[in-house]
Amino acid sequence: MMNTTNKFLTLILTTGFLFFNVLLANAQVANDKDCPCSEVVISDQNILKIIGEIGEDDYPYFMNISELQQYSNINFEGVINLPSYIKTYAIKNSSRSKQVKLFATYNKKDGNLINGLLVTKNTRLPKIILLNLIDEDYKDWTMTNNKVVVHDFDALRTEYEVKMKKDNNKQTLYFDYAGKPIKRLSRS
Repeated sequence: MMNTTNKFLTLILTTGFLFFNVLLANAQVANDKDCPCSEVVISDQNILKIIGEIGEDDYPYFMNISELQQYSNINFEGVINLPSYIKTYAIKNSSRSKQVKLFATYNKKDGNLINGLLVTKNTRLPKIILLNLIDEDYKDWTMTNNKVVVHDFDALRTEYEVKMKKDNNKQTLYFDYAGKPIKRLSRS
């Protein structure tokens, strides 16, 4: 009799546990559907049609995901029939190279860019910045590395970070899109 009671209790507890887990899982899915930030991340686009630097001429392609899809060879498989609660697409490079960082978020409804960030390290700097670096203030200083940050693929929102070294002294300089010195980068 005791053995039958234990089996019956085990069955009731197991059924209750399963029922509770199903309720939790359904509640989680409902919360995900209500979340306006639900997005699908498309990564592995380290093979853009233009391997290497993405220049100003390429920025218009990043303004809408359909333009980007035609321009690049990013794999968009699996993103055609997404659930309705997915509100945005996020593109990020998964390149092992740490020289280029790319992140962009697009609205699923119209495909327009919500925000984007392109960071390129140790690349060519504009002539105006190079002229600043050969100024008398930086005589005997050596550039050790640099970073170019482009916000929302807008050339007018490009910023530069230049690291300099002289003997045991180090300093970091920042410039805006026009090559004018600024205090710091706005975000990166």
